Amino acid sequence: MTAVAFDTLKLATALRDKAKLTQEQAKGFATAMADAMQDGLATKADLATVRSDLAAVASDLAATEARLLREIEATKSDILKWVFGAIGFQTVIVVGAIIGLVRFAHAG
Repeated sequence: MTAVAFDTLKLATALRDKAKLTQEQAKGFATAMADAMQDGLATKADLATVRSDLAAVASDLAATEARLLREIEATKSDILKWVFGAIGFQTVIVVGAIIGLVRFAHAG
């Protein structure tokens, strides 16, 4: 990350003059504050990287959604073929049974 402007000398001086800390304590505290602030802040470059990553994820998600929709359509088509095949087979069985019953009834 890029360093964020933070005046450690000004803080150390204020701590020494107003809080009556020793020079060493004031410098240590100011340095620790600067480090803590810089570690937690995101820069414009960091945000651009995150935006780029999010755009890539969104693109991957859209591609996955399109693929899943195609697979669902193919599965629906397969199911319809199977159902109509089963209905056709049952129709043949029922018609055959009716013909058999009619022949049996006329023969008897």
